[in-house]
Amino acid sequence: MTNSKFEKTSGLHLYVTIDNYDDLLLKEEKDTKNIKKSLKLLNSFFVSIRKYASRPNMFPGLFIEKTTGNRMHIYIEHEENVDKNKCMSELINIALYAYNSINCLNNEVGKLASLDNAVIKIGADYGRFWKFDIKDVQNGIDEDTSVGYAANYACKLQALVSKNSVAISEDDYSYVDEKYRKCFVVENDCKLSKYHPDKSDKYYKATLNSLRLVSEQDGRYSFNEEEVKDIANRIDLGEMKLITEFRKLNINELTEKEAKKFNGISLMADIRGFTKKFKDDDSNLDQMAFDAYNAVLQMISKVKDAGGTHIQVQGDKEVAVFSIDYEPNDGLVLKDVIYAALHIIDDLNTLQLNVGIGMAVGDIYAARIDTKAKQDPVILGKTIFEANRLEDEEANQNELVISSKLYGLLKNFKESNFLCKYFSYRNGCYFTNKGYKTIIYEERAREQEQDTKSKNYTGAYLKTN
Repeated sequence: MTNSKFEKTSGLHLYVTIDNYDDLLLKEEKDTKNIKKSLKLLNSFFVSIRKYASRPNMFPGLFIEKTTGNRMHIYIEHEENVDKNKCMSELINIALYAYNSINCLNNEVGKLASLDNAVIKIGADYGRFWKFDIKDVQNGIDEDTSVGYAANYACKLQALVSKNSVAISEDDYSYVDEKYRKCFVVENDCKLSKYHPDKSDKYYKATLNSLRLVSEQDGRYSFNEEEVKDIANRIDLGEMKLITEFRKLNINELTEKEAKKFNGISLMADIRGFTKKFKDDDSNLDQMAFDAYNAVLQMISKVKDAGGTHIQVQGDKEVAVFSIDYEPNDGLVLKDVIYAALHIIDDLNTLQLNVGIGMAVGDIYAARIDTKAKQDPVILGKTIFEANRLEDEEANQNELVISSKLYGLLKNFKESNFLCKYFSYRNGCYFTNKGYKTIIYEERAREQEQDTKSKNYTGAYLKTN
């Protein structure tokens, strides 16, 4: 049985990201054969935000939903359109703290001095959303997530905005404190409105340094640098290690001090158009919860059946990884991984849901970040970024899009190369809009046709001899 349910609410969604984190991590590994300092940076940055934001009565309604790689997702619940100015003030305060915190880690923590300076980006949007509490003990699911246009739009703003800047929607600009409003300038992006039906392509951005300068003028904002340095120094670099794995990832083994590296495939499967299904009068919340729970369960089940590891649910997106260099027969493993993605398309279609999937292959790093009582498992690296990009920018409804490198691997193994004929090239990657059932049906029909031709040839040969 499931206790999963949706709860409608409203407020501000914001995403805080270390934008150049993958570059920092890869450079450190190249130079030192380890990633201790970059992991220490990531953990220290997010822990400092958590401690600042969770101070008693400072940010009522604030909830750190989860850390997803180099990005933290936060929302602040507010009664819809009531005291929205205060909500935007809280955004500015968190943005200023994040900026001061990353600057402190860049410049004042000696053990991190050899890293290049980290840069951050923040995107935020105010609006209605639905909290989703997924609990199913039998299937090992216990996650908090949320869905809604505000989260989608905020996430895209974070991706679009320039480094060390914050972006907000056009609607939210007028609620910013007047003294900070002059820091913002108008920007446009032609793809932005697709993430929210009631928003335009226009948004406002401000550099975090310009906000900091204004905050210092009235002297009311203060920053405790020593607190951030204490957080950074609480874990000894000598206790941290990176272990290269040649087996299936076990997220229960991940800790703040021990990270894993493996060659694998990242899968991002996002339910398309799910938010549109919510009715304004909330009359279908129970049905939506039932559908969402079953969709999540189906996706996780197919990942596990193919030997993969479920990482987390992000909104209505399944995030998973597959280790591919611990099996003796990589061709069969690759085939099973592709089949898992195709099964997800078919299974969600039976629930009258559509999905877009992105997959990429390469080095993957896994760790845990201490951002709340239940530490978040995070996956890092260029492979994760690429799978996310393919899902978000390239995958249409009910399409599986794979990287060119993954396509090349499929082609190299006899057990999996038959799948290549079902993929077509587009924009530097390969896609298919055929599900598992369709491909299996076509393969069986092809085998029968070849078998018939073989029998006819053998019969004709015997008659002539």
